[in-house]
Amino acid sequence: MPLLGSAVALLLGACPGPSQETVTDTLSSESEASGTFLLLPESPPVEECNPGAQDCPDGERCTPYVREPGECCVDSTHCAPVLGDKGPGEPCSRGVDNDDCASGLFCMADTSGGLGPGRCVELCDPGVAGTCAPESRCVAFDDGFLPLCVTPCDPLAPACAEGQGCYLVLAEAAFVCLQAAAGAGGDNDACTTLQGCAPGLVCVDGDVQASCSDDHCCTPVCDLGGDGSECKNILEGCHSPFVAGQTPADSDVGVCSQSTGRQQDPDTQLLRR
Repeated sequence: MPLLGSAVALLLGACPGPSQETVTDTLSSESEASGTFLLLPESPPVEECNPGAQDCPDGERCTPYVREPGECCVDSTHCAPVLGDKGPGEPCSRGVDNDDCASGLFCMADTSGGLGPGRCVELCDPGVAGTCAPESRCVAFDDGFLPLCVTPCDPLAPACAEGQGCYLVLAEAAFVCLQAAAGAGGDNDACTTLQGCAPGLVCVDGDVQASCSDDHCCTPVCDLGGDGSECKNILEGCHSPFVAGQTPADSDVGVCSQSTGRQQDPDTQLLRR
């Protein structure tokens, strides 16, 4: 499998004073059967080409697609005809296995497997420096099948485009702007993708949430140096989601969670969008 991505997992509770204690775990605290954040489709993935390198024959483009229709997220890549020339940020239309963006771009709806209208986003090569603009970074979503240039952000003072939220990518130890999914959940609502929560919230592991009855639920981001007022559940405090030694410089961002002492290497977690 190509590169992995990830996110956080934690819990809700009384907001005693802010804590620097790390309660990191799985945005992909996976099921025993699948070992992944979401159940993988029965059809094996196919990696026919490299989206960042665009190594298809002339007149074709390398595009990620959903091998098994109905899944949330792309799981394969293939060479397909060039159907259009829409540029970065322009409105586009995604079909079952292709779209009308120019080569090197992907038509992103609210989830990577979504069909219909979206906007063109630049694909990139995580193994090659400089494939994104200086103000962006390359993140390999969906088990590495969807490497995209995304914009870093501060979740305590987000400045993302309209309709986007500032979401945590734990394996990258970063927050980035992503399109919020249609019907994005509120605090304690179930979630299945990185941006399945409303802006200001992150999708975390249900095992370490006091009031979550699903595998993953949404919880607020919070200020580690604040009074914990973002955390509404009486069993919840503000804790760092980052593994010790991987916390971004000067990061004062936490997530509302119950401290359980659980930790997991973020590089073992998968990131879906």
